[in-house]
Amino acid sequence: MKICARRRLAAGAGQQMPEVFMKLGVIAGTPVDTEMGSAYLEAHGCQTIARACSPSPEEQMRMQKLFPRELTERVILLCREMIREGAQGIYVNCNSMSAAIDLTALREAVEPVPVVTPLDVYEEVAGRFRCLSIIAANGQSLAAIERIIAQHNPDCITFGAGLMQLVIAIEHRRKPEEIMDAIRLDALLSSFAASGSEALILGCTHFPYLAAQIRAVFDGAVIDPNFRMLELLQDKVAGLGEQAGL
Repeated sequence: MKICARRRLAAGAGQQMPEVFMKLGVIAGTPVDTEMGSAYLEAHGCQTIARACSPSPEEQMRMQKLFPRELTERVILLCREMIREGAQGIYVNCNSMSAAIDLTALREAVEPVPVVTPLDVYEEVAGRFRCLSIIAANGQSLAAIERIIAQHNPDCITFGAGLMQLVIAIEHRRKPEEIMDAIRLDALLSSFAASGSEALILGCTHFPYLAAQIRAVFDGAVIDPNFRMLELLQDKVAGLGEQAGL
């Protein structure tokens, strides 16, 4: 069954997207962020097929840090499964996993089906700021995002934190207000703003769970890549359809 994504998720308010029929494969590190990615896409009119790579964030972090090659192979296997089930594009809803695996190998393995990750969005936003702060799941992911920013805007100052404890709290479905208080995230974000950060990158797909609370305490733009990721994937899937004459 084909489902239509009706609205264009563009930066300009009120812009509409021509109808693009999409069935997307969602892959992420754990069942929770996989579910979050599917819910986001389905709320915007897409049909989804979903796969989680690991049963818990702790297991996923172990794979990312110690066995990235095996993790890449697992991601490729799961993406191929979703494509066989009709996925027209792959939505990688995990920053840290995107940073750990061989994305070139993944894209080559599933070609011509397009693959979009949060890292693609950071390439675009890098040139818009002089100072960026980042919260990520771990240091490896934080470093990867900083490297992308530096490659596309060498003059941009970046700093941030790896907050695995924040990921675990969200996985346990604790209330947003409780998480903010327990981890004292407001103090961290205030220090980022005081240090000159113009924008904060939510460098983990768990963190939009706290978006309202983060925006209430951070004095600057908050960058959630989901919005632009879907737009990029819509454009790529539409481009394939045009090439095929559909």
